[in-house]
Amino acid sequence: MAKVRFVHSDFLRLDTPIGGLADSPDWLRRLATGSVRQAVRNLIQTTISQRADFLLIAGSVAQSDEDIETIGRWLAGQFEPLRCRGIKVVVAADSHTSAEALRNVCDVVVRPGGVIGVQHEVGGGIRLQSVAATTAPDTSFTVAIGNDPGCSLPNRIVYQAVPRVSVAANTDRRTTDGCLALSAGPVQSVSPEEAADCGCVLVEVDLSTREIQSTFLATDVIRFTTEELSLPEVSTIDGLIAEISRTSHSLDRRSTQTVIVDWVLKTRVTTDLNGVSDLSELKLLSRLRQFLQGGHRGFWPRSIRFSQDSVVQLTAPPGAAVEQYLDVVTGGRNDLDVVDGSGLGIHPQAECGLSSEMVTGLSLLRSAA
Repeated sequence: MAKVRFVHSDFLRLDTPIGGLADSPDWLRRLATGSVRQAVRNLIQTTISQRADFLLIAGSVAQSDEDIETIGRWLAGQFEPLRCRGIKVVVAADSHTSAEALRNVCDVVVRPGGVIGVQHEVGGGIRLQSVAATTAPDTSFTVAIGNDPGCSLPNRIVYQAVPRVSVAANTDRRTTDGCLALSAGPVQSVSPEEAADCGCVLVEVDLSTREIQSTFLATDVIRFTTEELSLPEVSTIDGLIAEISRTSHSLDRRSTQTVIVDWVLKTRVTTDLNGVSDLSELKLLSRLRQFLQGGHRGFWPRSIRFSQDSVVQLTAPPGAAVEQYLDVVTGGRNDLDVVDGSGLGIHPQAECGLSSEMVTGLSLLRSAA
């Protein structure tokens, strides 16, 4: 039963730094600096461990051609374990400069929109035939690269790699009609906006039954995520921090991955003017990070904010000055509730929590009281 097995990745982005980690410890900055290259190493190791016939990089290896020669030399060394095992490398190059730099590094270099014919050789192994997009290769299985429809080739089994920089979704597929179009996404997130697992897709093709099956495999070193934590009521800041820490540990799914978390808290916090300053993001983050030891590789809290459904309940009569101040900082909106006639419930502003300005102002009013 003839089968073809390969790993599909999109963009390597080897010249792209990780953003959004300005307020982070030294160990995390060092990890971020090498995370893209480590994700590429993970991609290569995954290709080997899955016993693939070839590795397909459907997107560019770098954002620009400025350092493409240096990147090409680095990739040549990284691809050596693939060559030793007879695993071929196919890469898409979107410029003449990158094509020339990668020609001696990869087995096949194609331009976006290219088509590759895949065929078993008589003595074993896989033969890859690169042809123009307008030419149908003389093989039963074809890999098409780009957004143009590739499933229109008659009587052919076609896998269409659609490279996208955005994080891919729904990559676990199975089809028996001999045609599958899929994006693999980047091997590593480079900003908090890319909040999901990144990796590659293992593609298995049965040439006799026309079945194509794809399975996502993670390669990333750092994962960004936004997590909402709902708590009925928090009576102490210590309890709030302990609950966030406990939930954080549940996000540590892989020992080889560090999770960067933006926390959104949906809760009711009861405090007085003396405790308001403890609700600022800087104070909450400082307290939460004390639970982590240096060099921690499980998770790291990047930000903490309250959802607009949260309520910060100020106990004891706050006085007219506090009410007038809160009325100013909330723009006169109906964000204040009288609580049992003895305090105020503050609804944090949408997506910014209890702002630093509000905390500072309330703390000053407390000092002046």
